[in-house]
Amino acid sequence: MKIYSISKDDTNIIKGVGILLIVLHNFFHWISPSPGENEFNFSSERIFYFFKELYAYPGEVINILFSYFGHFGVQLFLFISGYGMTLSLLKKNMSWGGFLVTRLKKLYPLLFTGIVVFFVYTRLVDGIYLSKYAWQELSYKTLFVHTLLPKSGMGHIGPWWFFGLIFQLYVFFPFLLKIMQKYQWKGFLGICILAYGTVLISQFEFKELSEVPFLENAPGHLPEFCLGIYFALNKDKNLHFFWLIGAILIFILGNFFHIMYPLTFLSITTIFVFSYPSIKNGCERFPRSIKPILLHVGSISMLLFATHTPIRNSLAQFYNTSSGAMMHLLGAIIYLIAIYCIALISKLLYKALVKLFSYIPTPTNTKNTLFEKIFFSAFCAFYAYVICFYVLSVKPLHTPEAAQPSTYCEQDTIDITNDYFVLARYDINDNPRSIDMQVEFDYESFSDEYPAVVFDISGLLWNDYSMGGEPNTGTKHYTYKYKFIRPVLKRVKGKQLSIIFRTKNEVHGEIKNVNIVVKK
Repeated sequence: MKIYSISKDDTNIIKGVGILLIVLHNFFHWISPSPGENEFNFSSERIFYFFKELYAYPGEVINILFSYFGHFGVQLFLFISGYGMTLSLLKKNMSWGGFLVTRLKKLYPLLFTGIVVFFVYTRLVDGIYLSKYAWQELSYKTLFVHTLLPKSGMGHIGPWWFFGLIFQLYVFFPFLLKIMQKYQWKGFLGICILAYGTVLISQFEFKELSEVPFLENAPGHLPEFCLGIYFALNKDKNLHFFWLIGAILIFILGNFFHIMYPLTFLSITTIFVFSYPSIKNGCERFPRSIKPILLHVGSISMLLFATHTPIRNSLAQFYNTSSGAMMHLLGAIIYLIAIYCIALISKLLYKALVKLFSYIPTPTNTKNTLFEKIFFSAFCAFYAYVICFYVLSVKPLHTPEAAQPSTYCEQDTIDITNDYFVLARYDINDNPRSIDMQVEFDYESFSDEYPAVVFDISGLLWNDYSMGGEPNTGTKHYTYKYKFIRPVLKRVKGKQLSIIFRTKNEVHGEIKNVNIVVKK
């Protein structure tokens, strides 16, 4: 296959396909049955759940397919972003600072439009104002540091983790382009090795780094982005059919084996690159309405992305309580219509913000100034500091010391009813880099409902483990472990760590032999 040119229409079609995959995934993976997805973490059980649920619920095939595969729409955006930015920068010779300012003048209007929609929707539909925690999380997102903080990348408005990733790619893009221009496929291969080496080390050597997942940040998705750069730089070159066969094989293996899983993102992008000419021809041959729809949806794809989350939350929760494939499909159709209307309405605000940001001057110099070099170096130093901070956090320099609880339940037997129950509460008198927690106990359920074990640090941590299990099966032993890594911009001194049971509905059971260990 020859590497082909991607026109403006092609770009909008690819964006249209990508955004439909993303928004439908974000809806359906909240609707049962959902097998989960190997997006930010991996479990080989999910692919087996996928086939099991397809067999058990054949009418839910659309739900299950989008739930499991829909998140790969992100890769289409990364590929087309790398391609488009390469052509743009080659046509307009500008410095690193000029390029970054140009991209931010497009990114911030989208983000601020999404924030306004989120605020208005929460106030009018839910009848509440955004909490202090919500504004704190939104402030992290406006600074694009949320993916570098534990729980913040997916916190509050989960899909917006993409804003942190794309900002990092903007920052590094001119540097990546120079590497690709100079070394071509060797440069691409070197970037892939560096990226996958980083991800695999974090997955296997420093497992706790999943709290700051590299797959939410630039290292996890450089290959797909750089594939777009390679396409833009190498038009009319041949790609051997072998790459398609290899990509299909890697993608299949990546759903079963953890070590291959990070490669699934580049492999699915490669499969799409080979398949796109056929997809494009199909759009033109079959129902004539498909291509115009994809072109239109693609033209407002980022507005759909920025504004779809609030209505997604409401409708997904509503339709998850209903049963039947037809009801779930009806919910998806209503959801698509609703987010389309919201995007069209918010387009007025978006255009006004774009005009406002257009008044911000863009550096016109073609070579990097001293200020730009210092700023880029400072960003790289901060990024390296954050990574080193977490690596050191999961590799303690001293033996962890046991923390003494300020309150502790010393009863041998505890009757759980419909209430919260605090097993232990610890005063944190210093500012440790990490805290190891473990709780184990024997539990017997007297009802069909089970409580959840929660590790809680106010404003920083809320890890909720559902105990699950079969009702009335006698006493079972449970063990829960968690390692909290302190966010680089946060302090925990003076806060309290609580280990509690969180109950829902009517919960009746008996807990025995509680043993809690906390080390820092």
